[in-house]
Amino acid sequence: VAGAPRALGAKSHTVAELGDTDSFGELSLLNDAPRSATVTCMTESSMLVVKRHDFDRFMKAAEQKLLSQKVKTLRGLKQFAVCDDTHCREIAQFFAEHEYAEGDIVDLDSSELVHFIIKGDARLCVRAIAGDESRP
Repeated sequence: VAGAPRALGAKSHTVAELGDTDSFGELSLLNDAPRSATVTCMTESSMLVVKRHDFDRFMKAAEQKLLSQKVKTLRGLKQFAVCDDTHCREIAQFFAEHEYAEGDIVDLDSSELVHFIIKGDARLCVRAIAGDESRP
């Protein structure tokens, strides 16, 4: 996918901003369900498409495995431990794994992402406010 498609739900509110290397439509094929969103291109876009028959023949097993891995990862996080499988499968499509090296700084000031640590340790630091002596 090149460009910036936007997925819209039934009430036309944005549920995801998509960009290069993102995909859409695979959940309806995996679940044999009707499509639940409309995608509107926000810029001139170029996409690869695959027919359902070919998806089923060549890609369905791999996509199901990837989705199952994402669901397993989500279920391992305390924030998602109570989610049922259906809900986890629905939200798993919005997650992408990012890897960071030791010492990398995750700049939350410019980020619109929420991070869930699936492996490793991180230190969360806040900037001291001038004149605030309550924080070490």
